[in-house]
Amino acid sequence: MQDIHQDLTVAERITAGLNSWLGRWKMSTVSKPGAIIFLKDGDVPDMLDVEVLYTKVHLSRVGPQTCGVCRIESNGVTILDMKQKVIHHFKWSEISRVRAVSPWEIMLTQYLIGHPDLSYNVVSVHMPSLLSKITDYAGAKVEYIEPSPDKSSLYGNSKVKEFAEPPPYKTLNGPVHKMPHQDQTVQHGHEHQQSWDQSQISTSKHKETVISDAEVDELTATLNNIKATALAVQTEQDSQLEDIDELTSSVVRANDRVRAMNKTMGKLLK
Repeated sequence: MQDIHQDLTVAERITAGLNSWLGRWKMSTVSKPGAIIFLKDGDVPDMLDVEVLYTKVHLSRVGPQTCGVCRIESNGVTILDMKQKVIHHFKWSEISRVRAVSPWEIMLTQYLIGHPDLSYNVVSVHMPSLLSKITDYAGAKVEYIEPSPDKSSLYGNSKVKEFAEPPPYKTLNGPVHKMPHQDQTVQHGHEHQQSWDQSQISTSKHKETVISDAEVDELTATLNNIKATALAVQTEQDSQLEDIDELTSSVVRANDRVRAMNKTMGKLLK
């Protein structure tokens, strides 16, 4: 709390200096409205930027997968790196095919005459919005690859066999659904449990409780220790309460000083 009061002293000095310097100046309370600007449809560019993982595919060589940005504009598709450097730009007339491989992956391909085709593989979690934007500009060039039916499904053709009851046990008189010794085992277990409970009850009845003089002395010493501990806790509690009262009064004084500085700053800012 002492450090807080020292900081408040420094703040009061700064506030007093601001009051002596700014108190002579008056700010205008009337503000003039600026000109109203109306936006038209063509003022805001129709552009969509999405973070993607792009891979260049050229001459049947697949490059490394790199983090970047795929930008969809009215003039085409632009692949940029994370520093907004243009890696490649496809005009809509240059894109030959847009193949949707999965809900989160597409392949942009440009057919070149006399040169190998150029493709970029783009992966993003925001692919639905990206693909919807591409469809608006080049809907005829978008191809969707439908997944082939999985004929070797793990659970498709497999049949789950239900667990059946074990076959009945056969005897000379006919089938019996329970084992011959099953009832005998259960009955023997109940008898053993009853005999154990009766023995425990009889033992507890005949057991006598005896308290010796040594145990009485030990109990007396324990109670004395508890009493001494309680007296020490009471003394410490009284000391802590005094410290709390002193801290409370210090906090109240600090709040009063902060309230006075806030009032002064409010006057300066008007």
